[in-house]
Amino acid sequence: MIVTMNSKEVLKRRAEARFRQEARALDGRKAMTEYEAQVLAIREKTARLKALRLAKEAQALAIHEKAARLTALRLAKKAQAQSDEPAPKTKVRPIKKPQSIIAL
Repeated sequence: MIVTMNSKEVLKRRAEARFRQEARALDGRKAMTEYEAQVLAIREKTARLKALRLAKEAQALAIHEKAARLTALRLAKKAQAQSDEPAPKTKVRPIKKPQSIIAL
């Protein structure tokens, strides 16, 4: 048995297929927009975390350098106290304040 469709049914099926195709294309564009927004958010977060990490490392380095200078000065004074030689003139430099981090 052969089923024949009248022209109204054919047109209706074509219209429905076209509608489904356009809906899929719209969903694809929405998905791509969401993906691009997520990528941008990840990049911004990574940049912010990197800036925070670099600031923390710079602060730790400054603290380490200050401790090393103080230790050297303390050892020089101790050595001078043990001998009659004059202590070397060393000055403890103040730590410069780190530059403010620019928020992204």
